Amino acid sequence: MKDAARYWALVESNWKQLAGQAKAQWGKFTDEELTAIAGRREQFMGKLQEHYALSTLEVERQMAQWARKASEPWFKKPPEKDTPS
Repeated sequence: MKDAARYWALVESNWKQLAGQAKAQWGKFTDEELTAIAGRREQFMGKLQEHYALSTLEVERQMAQWARKASEPWFKKPPEKDTPS
């Protein structure tokens, strides 16, 4: 659960960059809805349930999977640089 919170914290703080990815994943969102949600997890969950008639468990599963995928670039280590000997 810690990881899910960590991933979502990154999603929320980078929402402007990630809102387009959310719309690509769940096409029923309008730009206005995504702007109003502003990365807030509970609001996003509610709209997902409203648009797709999913259970809370399924919404949480989909959101966690998407947040992990969307956040991966921020958690990857930078490549090690070759140092001259």
